[in-house]
Amino acid sequence: MDVELTICGNVRSNRTEVEISDTAGNLVAAVFEDANGWQTELWAADTYSADDLAEPITRARACLMQYPNRRGEGAPEGLTVGARALWLMQGGRFGGG
Repeated sequence: MDVELTICGNVRSNRTEVEISDTAGNLVAAVFEDANGWQTELWAADTYSADDLAEPITRARACLMQYPNRRGEGAPEGLTVGARALWLMQGGRFGGG
């Protein structure tokens, strides 16, 4: 499946995540890791199943492994919203997708 992966520092949810978009630019899923392990939120479950997205989800997890603060744990106190977004994205190098 041809998709685009976009890595984001989600300050509302306090995590680094990968948004998966289809070729039309529609957001179809988000992949992230939390205290319970790897999670996938399907936003277009009526169009795509987890099986359809298995390969992009695997790629998304591999990309996120580069971000040590991806789970949002242990953030320094007093960060502004912008600084928190940068902290969540610290350490990553996105190789495309």
